[in-house]
Amino acid sequence: MSAPALTPELTGILTRYLEIQHQEQKLKEEKAGLQERLAQYLEHVGATAWYPAVHGQKLKVRASSLVSVEYDEQVLRERLGNRYTEILAPDLRKIRHCLADLTPVLAPVLDRVGSPDPDKVRAAVERGTVSTADFAGAFQKHTRRVVSVARVRPEGGSAEAA
Repeated sequence: MSAPALTPELTGILTRYLEIQHQEQKLKEEKAGLQERLAQYLEHVGATAWYPAVHGQKLKVRASSLVSVEYDEQVLRERLGNRYTEILAPDLRKIRHCLADLTPVLAPVLDRVGSPDPDKVRAAVERGTVSTADFAGAFQKHTRRVVSVARVRPEGGSAEAA
C-alpha cells in the first residue's frame, strides 16, 4: 500500500497535531513546576494536606514523598552468595521478561493467576479442545485505534516523539 498524498488539509492536521504536542509538553512542565512550588509551601508550613477555597471551589492539596531504592544486584549477588535469595521478592517486570520459561512452573496455579489468551483460544478451537459455542456471549471484542506522530531524525537517527 502506498503512502497517501500529503494534501493541504493533511498538512494542516499534522501541523496542528505537532503544535498541540508542543503545548502539551509545555503544560506538563509548567504543571510539574507548580506542583513543586505547592509541595515546597506545604513543607514550609509543616503540612501534608491543605484544603483551600479558590474562586468558590474547595480544593484538596496533598503532598507526599515517595522513596525508591535501586540496588546493585550484581554486587549483592556476589557478596551474599546463596543468601541472596533471602532478600528477593517477585519482580513483575522480570517475570514478564521470562514468562515463556515460567509458564510450566506456573501451571499448577494458572487457574488463579492466568487469563484467557486469544492465541491459545484460537489454537484450542482449531484442535477441537473447545468449540466456538463455548465462547458465545462470554467475551467482548474491542478495537482501539492507535495513531502516533513522531519527528524523524535525519541521517538514520531514531524517531523523536513530537
